[in-house]
Amino acid sequence: MAVAPGEFVDAMVDGFEIARVEDEEGLVEAARVTAAGFEVPLEAMRGLFVPELLGSGMTFYIGHVDGETVAAAVGCQVGDDVGIFGVATPPRHRRRGYGAAMTAHAVRSGFEAGADMAWLQTSPMGESIYSALGFQHVVRHAMLTRPTP
Repeated sequence: MAVAPGEFVDAMVDGFEIARVEDEEGLVEAARVTAAGFEVPLEAMRGLFVPELLGSGMTFYIGHVDGETVAAAVGCQVGDDVGIFGVATPPRHRRRGYGAAMTAHAVRSGFEAGADMAWLQTSPMGESIYSALGFQHVVRHAMLTRPTP
């Protein structure tokens, strides 16, 4: 799915604060929330949230409500594009608009940094959220996986 600045519909949630991750402590917190949001072991995420990526075009974000981290997302700026990855909200915090607000923040930040297109891949859970932000499908693909035992 992709969106251009003129098609983008912003989203915010009252009382929800989004911070850019600036240090290793923030990366650990982003990995923890992302793992909880995708319901995978923390070890599966730790290798993706490493200090070497800070300042490399990858921007990590965490979202807080009343001091508790409740969402995370990653923006990756490459040339005129910003890719949005790993938008995650743990199950007990879902359906409050945090994922939409995280996505919108990463998109807005990318546009402010000069991107003229934002793109992402979606799961069925996120499709309606991204559509409401103005994203449209530009390509569909099939994902083949091994059968579960």
